[in-house]
Amino acid sequence: MSVMVTQSTAATTPAQIEIEKHRKPKGSPDGGQFGAHDRLTPDTAPLPVTDDTVTQWTGQEGVIIASGTNPWVEADGKPVDLFAAAAATFGAALGDPDCECATVAGVALAMDSADGIQRCDLCYRFEGDLEAAKHVADLLTERTGREHTVWFEAETTPEASAPFVYNKNFYDLEQVRPLMADFLRVYGELEQPGSGWVYNEDFKGKIPGLQGASEADERDVIIMLQNLRKLDVVREQVDAFRDAGGREVTIDDIPDGQELHGTVVLQRLRQQDPTYAVFENARLRRCRRTGGLEYVEEGELTGHPIFTGDVMICETPGT
Repeated sequence: MSVMVTQSTAATTPAQIEIEKHRKPKGSPDGGQFGAHDRLTPDTAPLPVTDDTVTQWTGQEGVIIASGTNPWVEADGKPVDLFAAAAATFGAALGDPDCECATVAGVALAMDSADGIQRCDLCYRFEGDLEAAKHVADLLTERTGREHTVWFEAETTPEASAPFVYNKNFYDLEQVRPLMADFLRVYGELEQPGSGWVYNEDFKGKIPGLQGASEADERDVIIMLQNLRKLDVVREQVDAFRDAGGREVTIDDIPDGQELHGTVVLQRLRQQDPTYAVFENARLRRCRRTGGLEYVEEGELTGHPIFTGDVMICETPGT
C-alpha cells in the first residue's frame, strides 16, 4: 500500500485545476518543492521591529519575509485571488509545460492561500519569491490596465538571546537546538538545487551564535547541528508514517511461516546517522538464517535480513 498525502481541490476552471495540480501540501512528508519559504531574498539583514510589518516591496534590498508566509499582489488595496486571475488573465502561453510552473513560467501561484506566491524551485527563473511576485504584478498590470503592487510581511529582529555555551558533550544534540533556526537559514542559502546536502566546512563563520567559539568547538557544533537536522527529518517521517496507519513490528508479531504485506519502513532514530528507508508492496517475515526479521521487496523471492534499527509496516487491507 502506498502511503500518500493528498489535497482536495475545489477548483472549477481549467486554470484553477492547473494550479492545484502543481501545489504541494505544506509540511508534506516528502518536503515538497513548494513549502512555505523561511527566506525569500538573498540578503540577510532583517528589518527593525515595527508595529506594522506588512510592507510594499519596490525592489529594496536587505529584507527577509516572515517565516511561514508568502508575498502577494494587491490591486486597489486588496489582495488578488490568483485562482480567479489565472482563469481570467493568464493564458497557456505564459507557463512552462515541462516544469511544475505550468501557469506562469518560474512562478508557483496560490501557495498556502489563494494569494500566496513563490518562485518555482525547480527552474529557478527568479532570484527569490519577491522577484517572482513582481513578475506576476507586472503581468497583471499590463493585461488589466490597473496597477498591481507586491506586498509581504517582514521578519522582525528577534530579541537578543543568551550566548550559546557548548558543554563539550558531543552526543547531547539537544543543547544545539537554540542554534537550529540560524543553521537552517544558512543551510537554505548554501544548498545547491538537487544536492540535499551542505558540507560542514561551508558553515564556518556563518552561524551567529558561534561567533568567538574556538575552531574545534565550532567544528563539533556544526556536526551536531547536521546530525540534529537529519534526526528531526527522520522523526517527522516516522510520525507521518505512523499517522498514516503505520505501526512498529517485532518478531513476536509474525508467527513462523506467516507474512505481513504492505509498505515497510526501516528506521533508526539514533543521534549519529539516523536513517529512514521505505519499501512499497513488500513482505515481512521471519528469517530462518538469522532468527530475526527479513523483508522481501516487490517482485523478489529472496529476503533481506534486518540487522539493525526498528521495523514498521502499514499493512495492505485484505492481505
